[in-house]
Amino acid sequence: MSKPSLPKSPDAIPDEKTISDTYNLPVLSHDGKSIRFGQMVDPKDGVITAIVIFIRHFFCSLDQDYVRSLPTSITPNVLSTLPLPTGPSRVAVIGCSDPSRILPYTVETPCEFSIFMDPTCRIII
Repeated sequence: MSKPSLPKSPDAIPDEKTISDTYNLPVLSHDGKSIRFGQMVDPKDGVITAIVIFIRHFFCSLDQDYVRSLPTSITPNVLSTLPLPTGPSRVAVIGCSDPSRILPYTVETPCEFSIFMDPTCRIII
């Protein structure tokens, strides 16, 4: 009997140039402040790993349900116990929309994680 395995993705793993280009793209916070994606995921303040969750549609009920479910399984306690060199970690959600949609989304989903917008829609795609 063969071991079960995940299906291979039809998408190629991004090369170094693509990753570097992506790190330089902006993301926007709820107040419209821009930071580079790379700055958002770089290790800082003792946090080694950034877990980035991409959603496509802020007001899609399936995406909302997914984001609502995250805090029950990705708790600060779980993040703090990840084995080295992974932990400690932080979580951020990135979507495509106007930054003014972030605060209503946090009310709708009670999302405890940082939420950003990808104004170029190039990070998500």
